[in-house]
Amino acid sequence: MLSHALRRALAACASLLLVVGFIGLTSSVSQAADGDGTISGFVFGPDGKGVKGVDVVVFKATSDPDHPWQRLQREDETFDDPSGTHPELVGKYDITLPPGTYRLGFLVGSEGEILEGLLKGQFYGDAQTVETGQSLEVTADASTAADDVHLRYTGGTISGTVTGVDGKPVDFAEVYGYSTSRTYGDEEPKNYDPDVQTYTNEQGQYTLRTRGKPLWLHFSQDSGGYVDQYFDHTTSWAEATALDATSGVALTGKDAVLAPLPLSNTDAPQLSWDLSAGGTARVWEGDWSSNSATYTYQWMRVSNGVSTPLGKPTTSNTRRVSSTDIGKKLQVVVTASQAGTPSVEATSNLSRSVKRGSSVYLSGTSPSKGKVTLKLTVKVTGITSPAGKVKLRYGLSSRYPNASRTVTFRKGKATITVKNLPRHKYFYFRATLSSTSTIAGSTYLRRVKVD
Repeated sequence: MLSHALRRALAACASLLLVVGFIGLTSSVSQAADGDGTISGFVFGPDGKGVKGVDVVVFKATSDPDHPWQRLQREDETFDDPSGTHPELVGKYDITLPPGTYRLGFLVGSEGEILEGLLKGQFYGDAQTVETGQSLEVTADASTAADDVHLRYTGGTISGTVTGVDGKPVDFAEVYGYSTSRTYGDEEPKNYDPDVQTYTNEQGQYTLRTRGKPLWLHFSQDSGGYVDQYFDHTTSWAEATALDATSGVALTGKDAVLAPLPLSNTDAPQLSWDLSAGGTARVWEGDWSSNSATYTYQWMRVSNGVSTPLGKPTTSNTRRVSSTDIGKKLQVVVTASQAGTPSVEATSNLSRSVKRGSSVYLSGTSPSKGKVTLKLTVKVTGITSPAGKVKLRYGLSSRYPNASRTVTFRKGKATITVKNLPRHKYFYFRATLSSTSTIAGSTYLRRVKVD
C-alpha cells in the first residue's frame, strides 16, 4: 500500500501532468478566479485506502456570533479513478476558494453518514460538529495542504459460522441484516431490502459490518435447499433475537445451523435410451430440491413387465451392459438421502430393448497400380457367423466421400476390391453396419495410400 507521503508526492506529479481538471475522474471543483486559493487534502477509510465520492462541505466564517459558520451552496467531492490509471488520486480533493477562513465537513445526508452508512462522516480536525472543527486559512494564489482525514466505521461487526445439520459448512449463504427501527407492517423483514448484507465463504464463515443500529439477522441459501432462519436458531421473525454492534464492538460466535428442505424430486432420472451389449449404460439422477443430497442407484432388468434387481444398490451411475441384457430393458431406481430428512426414491425411464453389440473392421493388402483390396470383418455379440450387408463409402476426404457401394458379408467376412483409383494419393474407406431393431450399428474408417 502506498504511504500517505508518497501518495501526496504522486498526486502532486499527476496534478502537474493533468493541467485542466482530472480527465475521467469525478470532481466538481469550481473554476478558479484571480486571487483565489485552494485547499487540498485526502480522505482515507479505516483500511488506509482513499475513499472516493465523499461530499466535502465548505463552511465560511461569519461575523454573526449566533451563526459563526455559514454553509456555502456548492458541491465538492473526493476523486474517483474509474479508469484505474491514477489510483494515487482516489480520496483526494481540491477546493478553490476566495481568501478567508473556512471549515470543512465530510458528510452525506442528514445523519452525516457516507458509503451507505458504513462509514461515519466528520468535520475537519476529527470533530463531530462544525463548531468544534479546525479552521483552514485560504490565501490568494496559494495552496493550503490540509491534514489527512481518517473516517471511522459507523458500527461494529457481527461474525459467525453457518453450517448444515450435518455439521458441514454452508458456503455462499446470504446473511442479511434488517434494522429493528424500520416498519415492516404485517410482512417479514426478509420480504424487504436489507440494511446490510454479506455472504459466507467456503468455510461457512461470515463477517457483517453494521451501521451501529440493532439488527435482526436472516440466513438464506436458496441454491442449496435449506430452510431460511433468523438469529437465534428460529424460523419465526417474532422469535428472532436482535443484535446490536455499535461502533468498535465485534460480536462473534453468532452462528446458524440451517435445516435442509424436505427432499423431493423435481425432474425424474434419465437413463440412456439406446443400449447395446458391451456398451455402457448411464443414468442422470434428475433434479432434486437439495444440492446436498447423496445418491444410490438400484439397477433393474425388465422383461415382460417384471423388474429384477441387478445386485445391490451402488453409488455408481454407470453400468456395463452384458450379453444377458440382450432383448430386455433396463431401468434405475435412484434413492436420494441427506441428513435430517427421510430418503426419497425416484424411478428413471425404461430403456429400449438392449441390442446386440457389433463391430466392423477393415484391413488392407498392399495397394498397387490404382487398386486397393480390403478385408472386411464383422462381429455381432451372441452370433457366431453373422451375415448381412455393410455400406462402403470412399474418397479423398474422410468427411465427404464421393463413391459408395454395398458389400455383402457371410460368416462375418468379405473381400473388397476397388480399382481405377488415382495413384499416389491417400484414400479414406468407411464401412458402416446400419442399426436394426436387434443389432446396434457400428462403423470403421481406414486411410490407405494408393500406389
